Amino acid sequence: MKRRRAEKLAALGQLTAGIAHEINNPLAGMLNCVKTMQEEPDNIDLQKRYLALLHKGLKRIELTMRQLLNYGRAAPLRIHQANIDTIILDCLELLEHRLRDIVVNLDLRFNEPCCIDSEVVKQIVMNITLNAIQAMPKGGSLTIASREENGAMVLTIEDSGTGIGAEIQDRIFDPFFTTKEVGEGTGLGLAVTLAMVQRLNGRIDVHSRTDAGTTFIVALPVDRQCLSPTDSTPDSTTTQQGNMHATDSAG
Repeated sequence: MKRRRAEKLAALGQLTAGIAHEINNPLAGMLNCVKTMQEEPDNIDLQKRYLALLHKGLKRIELTMRQLLNYGRAAPLRIHQANIDTIILDCLELLEHRLRDIVVNLDLRFNEPCCIDSEVVKQIVMNITLNAIQAMPKGGSLTIASREENGAMVLTIEDSGTGIGAEIQDRIFDPFFTTKEVGEGTGLGLAVTLAMVQRLNGRIDVHSRTDAGTTFIVALPVDRQCLSPTDSTPDSTTTQQGNMHATDSAG
């Protein structure tokens, strides 16, 4: 009991520190902007430049808070008929401007309606794809495939990017854990993704090797009766161990 409580307090401390870091960083820059703007009220060029920086800082804080809400909120799922492959294509269209230096390969074989929360699935696809794009700053290849296997919809997203070292693979779904530079990511994207996959009673597997790319595999139950899955929120530590596997690929 005491060990369990200590683990929860440690997790809470890490979460709190992460929130403080993600808000204080842009906040410090914004306060500096306001101070400088007050000192030079007649400098129009400076005012315009710093207003843009203030807007960027506020948007970053807004993103952090929205992702926190998505991570902790258990809003009712909105199950309806939707086409997985269409959702994938919609996501790629939204990300088109970030895919200019990336070759996209598609192998979509689940071209039929099933009962899902399309917005949740879209967020899962967007988060993993964005992670893949950020792992390929100089371009590369992105392969997305969908299929039905053993009563599950299987989505595979593979990139040729920097990969994930074996020493950190068991931490990539932790809230606020990130290897990106300050300002490039909140470290909440994959944590939110795992939470969403769990809510859909699915699982997510990761295969990666440093400098050899990463493959995310998401498996979601196929439901054609449009009945909402049981909306439970299991303990986060147990769920991560049961539903997420990160493997250092040998191939």
